[in-house]
Amino acid sequence: MRLDIVSCQPRMFEGFLSESIVARAVKKNLCQINVVDLREFGEGNYKKIDDKPYGGGPGMLMKCGPWFAAIEKLAAGSSAKPRIIMTSPAARHFTQADAEELAKCEHVIFMCGHYEGFDERIRTLATDEFSVGDFVMTGGELAAAAMTDSIVRLIPGVLGGGMEATASESFSCGSDLLEAPQYTHPADFRGMKVPEVLLSGDHAKIDAWRKSAAQEKTREIKGTNNAADIAASSISAPFRFSRFDEYFMNMALREAEKAAEDGEVPTGCIIVEEPDSLDDMPSSARILARAHNQTEDLEDATAHAEILALSAAFQAKGNWRLSGTRMYVTKEPCPMCAGAIVLARIPTVIWGASDPKRGGGTTFGIFDHPGINHHPNIISGVLEEPCKQILKDFFQKRRKEKES
Repeated sequence: MRLDIVSCQPRMFEGFLSESIVARAVKKNLCQINVVDLREFGEGNYKKIDDKPYGGGPGMLMKCGPWFAAIEKLAAGSSAKPRIIMTSPAARHFTQADAEELAKCEHVIFMCGHYEGFDERIRTLATDEFSVGDFVMTGGELAAAAMTDSIVRLIPGVLGGGMEATASESFSCGSDLLEAPQYTHPADFRGMKVPEVLLSGDHAKIDAWRKSAAQEKTREIKGTNNAADIAASSISAPFRFSRFDEYFMNMALREAEKAAEDGEVPTGCIIVEEPDSLDDMPSSARILARAHNQTEDLEDATAHAEILALSAAFQAKGNWRLSGTRMYVTKEPCPMCAGAIVLARIPTVIWGASDPKRGGGTTFGIFDHPGINHHPNIISGVLEEPCKQILKDFFQKRRKEKES
């Protein structure tokens, strides 16, 4: 495995890479870790990597040029298509399941943010964006180090004991359960005794105790009270959508946020050309249109995100038939938009939150109606929770404003 870490503070990784499990993995040639100084790709005599934001504001933003040059060079020298990870406090949380998935990759690149963050256009380089918690640090270096450690220790041969060394850890294999409490010698320390079952030698009873103790520990620490839900989470992991679809649904969510800021119902829409494979880097896909609801702003009842995006995509593609495209929308299209989507011949429609009251697909059945000659492939539930939450927050705020 090859890991490249791109940072404007490369010396922060010196101690991390020379100690413990990570250093052992490198020494055993189980992985190769390269720290790349972003300033090598800086612009001008002073190797500039940041600049003032358009529109004003505090701090400096990282520039597009250095990042595109660095990532394109690293990706070009790779024998496999790399996973490119952008560190961001605004991204979804990195999990053990992500570590397990990335540990199977041949090439991973980390992009460490700094200053006030990235120019928005740099995000098109990333295949994934991860946060290590709901807090802000001065840069992404510590986050990249934490994720690197969690990935490297899962590479076969790094830890002693083989696969069993990590099989029963907290969150392993898609489980939400924490690991059961563990004990070593002595059996009695200052009156604190090891549970008798662990001393019994009865492995069936020990396994049952560990499962029960793991559930109890999870309830205590994570605040989960439904034991059935906890137990079920250890059986199977939730369905994981493609990185490609999550990437563009995140982009649609940012459009929805713009709508909310303008007092519009927060729905965002993105239309892209269909990739050859969903394993392709999202940055390689051509974005035909992006839009959000503007019914109030334009005083137009038809100015829904989907309709505005369709109009922009028609112009970008030079054809009103949008074959070979994918539409991403945060909320299930209404009947009006569903009809327009059918007429535009969009092959695949992906939405986040379903609309059981007014949904053009789930309620009115437009997408699979026998009387029409185009039936798009529907994928629902991508980033469903954040898509639901932005709608919930908007309408709660609107009700409070009306009450006051």
